[in-house]
Amino acid sequence: MKMFNVKRLIGALVVCGLTMAVTAAPAHAGLVLGITDGNTVLSIADGSGSDSDGAVGGVAYSGAIGIWTLVMSTGDSDPIEPAPYPHMHLSVSARSSAASVSGNTTGLGDLFVSLTDTDFTTNAAQYKMSIGGSTNGTVTAGDWRDNGNIEFGSGIPLNTVGPLGSGGYSANVSSAWFTTAPALGYSVTIGSLFHNGSAGTSSGDFDLSTTTRAVPEPASLSLLGLGLVGLATRARRLQGKKQ
Repeated sequence: MKMFNVKRLIGALVVCGLTMAVTAAPAHAGLVLGITDGNTVLSIADGSGSDSDGAVGGVAYSGAIGIWTLVMSTGDSDPIEPAPYPHMHLSVSARSSAASVSGNTTGLGDLFVSLTDTDFTTNAAQYKMSIGGSTNGTVTAGDWRDNGNIEFGSGIPLNTVGPLGSGGYSANVSSAWFTTAPALGYSVTIGSLFHNGSAGTSSGDFDLSTTTRAVPEPASLSLLGLGLVGLATRARRLQGKKQ
């Protein structure tokens, strides 16, 4: 099986993501599942006719695309996934029926599946991605945040891991801590690139969770203020006694 190097795999991941952005529905449409083999692009929006998951915040699709058969591809976001948001989960099980063509990075033998959601209004400080599954080829995964709130936007890379495989794989990665909050709302995309060098099945679960900034509640701020006033008063009294 011909193995791709990291730069080529990550490049294919980004190119496929940009392809999704060009062919996707208009921004602010909510949760969308994107699937491409480099030749055909499928875009399945939450609640559309192609979505086999009837729940709000969940999208699912099964079917054929090129040499691939999507046994099932599902994506969940809020309100299905628990807070804090963004919290997204992508699950893929796909079978390739023929060997890949040597030299292709986004064509036969490659399958890119991504999940995007828009209008996030929480100030996440760190993004964590956990992945696991099995493959007879390799898997690369990544996630992005777009402050322009564009579906499949590639504005700010958060995490990238891979290629992993063949066989069972797992990984946990965390982004840097963000000290400044993004403009609200914004979009987040999580994507996975499967490369099968021969016929076989690849699967994976990709979970994106976040840690939010702790914002003091008004009551907490009031208590803090009273505490500071008390400390200042005590300091003045002690200073007076010394004099």
